[in-house]
Amino acid sequence: MKAKLVVRTDNNNIDTISESTLFIDKVIDIISNMDCHSFFHKLIGKKQAVQKIMINNFQKELLFALNSNMNTTGVNWQEEIKADSNCGDTFDLFSNIVLDNHQFKIIIELDKNRADQISKKFLSRISLSINSPTIYFAFCYPGTKNMSINESKKYFGYCSTIITLMNSNTLPKIFVGMITEN
Repeated sequence: MKAKLVVRTDNNNIDTISESTLFIDKVIDIISNMDCHSFFHKLIGKKQAVQKIMINNFQKELLFALNSNMNTTGVNWQEEIKADSNCGDTFDLFSNIVLDNHQFKIIIELDKNRADQISKKFLSRISLSINSPTIYFAFCYPGTKNMSINESKKYFGYCSTIITLMNSNTLPKIFVGMITEN
C-alpha cells in the first residue's frame, strides 16, 4: 500500500521551477516513500479508539520524516497546532515557510476516504488561512471496506477547482490531494 498523488494545482511549469514547486515535490516524495502498508493494512475493522492510535502513530512518523528530510530548507513541522485562537480546530501537521517571496502556511490533513471529511476539513482549514498564502495537502487513508476511493478523488477535484479560483499572484493557494491505494 503506497500513497499516490491524485491532484495538485500549482503551476508546475517546466520552463520555470519555483521554490514552491520544489517544496511540494519534496513533500510528495516523502509521503510517497512512507511505508503506509505497515500503518493502514490492519486499520479497517478496528474500533474507532484503536484506529485513532494507529493514525496518531502514522502522523508522528510522518512528522519525523518531514523534519528529518527537510531540515536543509529550514522547515519546522509541528503537529496538532491550533488553527485559530477563537476556535478549537487544529492542523494535523503544520509549518510556515517563505517560498517564492511569500510566507506560506503549509497544512497537511490526514483523513479517511470520506467525501464529507475531505470537504469539511478543506472548507474549515482554507477559511482559517483565507488571508495567507497556503499549500494544503489532503492525505486520505482507508476507513472501511465500503468507503469509495473514487468519491474521494471526485472531492479532491472539487477542492482543486475552488482553490484554483482563489489562487492569485499576490495570495497563492495550492491544493495537493493524495490517497493510499494497494
